[in-house]
Amino acid sequence: SLFLRKTALVVVASYALLPLLVYKSSLPGALYAALLVLIHVGVLFVYLYRVQFGALDVDRISLGGRVLGLVVTVWLLTVVSGWQDHDHVGILAAQMLVLCFVHTVVLMLLMVAVEIDSSSDDEDEENEAEDNKELV
Repeated sequence: SLFLRKTALVVVASYALLPLLVYKSSLPGALYAALLVLIHVGVLFVYLYRVQFGALDVDRISLGGRVLGLVVTVWLLTVVSGWQDHDHVGILAAQMLVLCFVHTVVLMLLMVAVEIDSSSDDEDEENEAEDNKELV
């Protein structure tokens, strides 16, 4: 599915940061910044690719919940990115796993559509119709 492909791309992009972070001090500043921006723009593209924003929410409450969720996950991304331990690659790789989990939550918030369950309304109408028949 598209969600799984996007998740895989975000995980690959996140782990592509590992060598960049490890060799940060030995890279020219402009190259480091350019690679960092390139990876993040790529992740942003993956986030937004084929997202139909108009079809995601049925009302303002679901839209508000989605926006609040995105604000919280962006905050979590900033918190998690501050954990980086540049001295131990193994610890940094484990921290990237947490970062990937937060990225996956962002993807879910951008891709999962909220729908009204119309089957419960149909069942209620059928039950009312049966009740009315019994009264007649």
